Amino acid sequence: MLIYHFITFLISDDIDTPLIIALLLLGLVIYFWPSRVAFNKNHPFKNIILIINLFFGWTFLVWVGLLIYVYFPARKTILDPIIDPSGTMSAKEYGKRINNLKTHSNKNRTLKELYELKRMGAITEEEFKLERNKLRK
Repeated sequence: MLIYHFITFLISDDIDTPLIIALLLLGLVIYFWPSRVAFNKNHPFKNIILIINLFFGWTFLVWVGLLIYVYFPARKTILDPIIDPSGTMSAKEYGKRINNLKTHSNKNRTLKELYELKRMGAITEEEFKLERNKLRK
C-alpha cells in the first residue's frame, strides 16, 4: 500500500518528478559512499563493509563509522581478536593474505591453461614464455 501511494505521489502533477528521481539517486550515492570508497581502495574487507553499509548504514553513526574506517584504516581493527586471538596477525593483514591467495590461485590456473595451449600447439614457445613472464610480475 505504501508503494502504491509513493508511485501515485511521483506521477502526480503537483511535484517535479525528475527532481525527485535525481534526489533519490543522489541519496543512494551518498548512502553507499563508504562501500564505493572501500571498493575503489581495494580494502581487504570491502564485502563486509558493503553488507554493513547495506543493512546498517541508515543508522547515521554506523555510516559515519564506516566512512572513517575506509578513509583512515588503522593497523589494529575491531576484528583482530576474532580473526586471530593470539594477536600475531591483524585482521587487515589476514584480509590481504586472503586476497593474495585468490590472486595466486588464479595465476596458477592461468599458467596451467597457457601450458595446455602450448602443448596443443595453439601458441608458440615464445608466446608462452612472454605470457608466463607477465604473470610473474
